[in-house]
Amino acid sequence: MSMHDDLMQAFIDQTLSVDEADTLNRNLRDDDEALEQFIVLNHLHTLLHERMHTVQGSGFIIQEQTPSPMLSDSVKPSPKRWGSLLAAAVLALAATAWFFLPHENPAPNPVIDHQQSQPVALLTNLDDAVFIDTPTPPAIGGELPPGELRLKSGRAQVMFKSGAVVDLIGPAEFYMVGPNHGRLTAGVFEAFVPEPARGFTIDLPHAMRIIDLGTRFRIDMADGADHRMRVTEGTVQLIWPNGQRTLTAGYQCVLRPDGPGDAVPVKILAMKPNDTRGPLSTTTTALTPDSAPAAADNDNAWGFSAANEQAQLGAGSFEVDALAGQVWVARNDLGENPPRLTTVIAGLDDARRYNIYVYYITHTLQHWQLRAGRTGDVNKSLIVCDDSGAQLASGGNSDELRLRRRRVLTDAVPAAGSISIDIDDAGMTYREDVRGFYKGIGIEISDKHADSPTPADQTPPETRGANS
Repeated sequence: MSMHDDLMQAFIDQTLSVDEADTLNRNLRDDDEALEQFIVLNHLHTLLHERMHTVQGSGFIIQEQTPSPMLSDSVKPSPKRWGSLLAAAVLALAATAWFFLPHENPAPNPVIDHQQSQPVALLTNLDDAVFIDTPTPPAIGGELPPGELRLKSGRAQVMFKSGAVVDLIGPAEFYMVGPNHGRLTAGVFEAFVPEPARGFTIDLPHAMRIIDLGTRFRIDMADGADHRMRVTEGTVQLIWPNGQRTLTAGYQCVLRPDGPGDAVPVKILAMKPNDTRGPLSTTTTALTPDSAPAAADNDNAWGFSAANEQAQLGAGSFEVDALAGQVWVARNDLGENPPRLTTVIAGLDDARRYNIYVYYITHTLQHWQLRAGRTGDVNKSLIVCDDSGAQLASGGNSDELRLRRRRVLTDAVPAAGSISIDIDDAGMTYREDVRGFYKGIGIEISDKHADSPTPADQTPPETRGANS
């Protein structure tokens, strides 16, 4: 039995220690397979629990025993990271079979019964959330009956009884229709749907409906912009009055009143240093969040942070949101000179060429920068990633912070399905205004094929003064 299995079983058995809860929380945050395994395990456990006890009244069974340490108390949840947010949600799973009681499939034309007392969801996380027309705002852990959530700003996360988890980004208007069914009328909506919640349904304006087939997806219905949907993993089915379509991972489409537009590939796929998106993966040497030193340590090693403003910088776009939740830091200002990192991008098509980007953080008043280039390319020096990179987002907890993207390879051909990128710090130590913040890698399919003639100059345009 693996360490993951031991910790999950200890949680089920109510024998999890505080230190073990911390470890399980990190595992759920950083390992999508462990997260899904955890949900399925709880699913099976609670179904057995239901068979062994008589359900009375509203159907809640509260065990009269001391629960294991709540995972939500061991780590402050990071917005947009399903693992840690789901770990916060298990506060109810430790005491009740509530989440996975059987539910009926949604009716084709749902009618929301605001008087219905049976809860269909649970509020599992809030991040600077401000609700509209709510005399008593819901609290984390609060049960939610069918009805409307109107969010003025911030983020709110809801877990349905089916196990489907949604994040709302304000301003947003969302209706909870049933235990595996919702309706979005405005705002930004992100969903993670594990296998037990397969069939999770979202109704949209203009009689459009989305049926999830086990995936992660995002809907952007923010004011003043085209309404769009993107599938990050798995598959969803779009249904509208005049047709239907299946949308798979790595594709997005515009949502129009007369139906969705054509499905098009995401132009630049943003991935964290250790990440998986469909067939693609990134693996970075020497970066292990569980054992990494703190970001502020002076130990000549890349530090890890999952909570500071650099990690959470930016929101509201597919590319930016995909990078939220972690950042790797080189503290040159403290005298650090950490070793060069290598990020391997695997799952590429050798018949194609790719443009590769690096994501990083800069500061308008200081000289934060990285250097990057293809591993083993002795003919070219590493490209400096500094203020000249394309700006994607600003803000965080400081108006001086910028999330940037810089192209470091153009029309690159994979070898055996992979491309390796070296990431290094600025190489300047004990300068109080120099640091390095590495967020991830961007992958873009080039218009050229691998058998096209190699350009005489593959130097990215950014090195000649133009932004990506």
